[in-house]
Amino acid sequence: KEVVKGKIADGVEAFKAAPAKYVALMYQTNMVEWPDDQQKYTLLHRKGTKGYKPADVGSEGWMTLMLAQYQFLPPVEMGETVDKWVDAMEYEGMQLHHDRNHALSPGRGQGVADVPSLKIIGDIDPSDISQGGVGDCWMLSGISSL
Repeated sequence: KEVVKGKIADGVEAFKAAPAKYVALMYQTNMVEWPDDQQKYTLLHRKGTKGYKPADVGSEGWMTLMLAQYQFLPPVEMGETVDKWVDAMEYEGMQLHHDRNHALSPGRGQGVADVPSLKIIGDIDPSDISQGGVGDCWMLSGISSL
């Protein structure tokens, strides 16, 4: 987390401008009425944070929390093509996708990379995989055996 002394309005802008970097923004609700030099807020970084859920939330609370929500891409029906290049894909002269072998679209609700924190390309983070879910230990064992 990152505690910043500065205008809360600037923090809201920074939070909205970097949804991949921050998962939440917190500040004392009445602090927006304070002088600019007395305001402060906390930005909660997405990296290393998994399944963040605030507790004891209510409308009468003294803190304001802005939480970034993951929005899925519009779902695509199985067999429906997202673009014209998918149907034309070939490997060694054989067409990859056809009626019996539909193309899967990551992040489109077909069960492939439908979570925002999953990294296929990029730096890995210890929070990418957490042991405890069904199948996680099998996956960790498989990865470690490679």
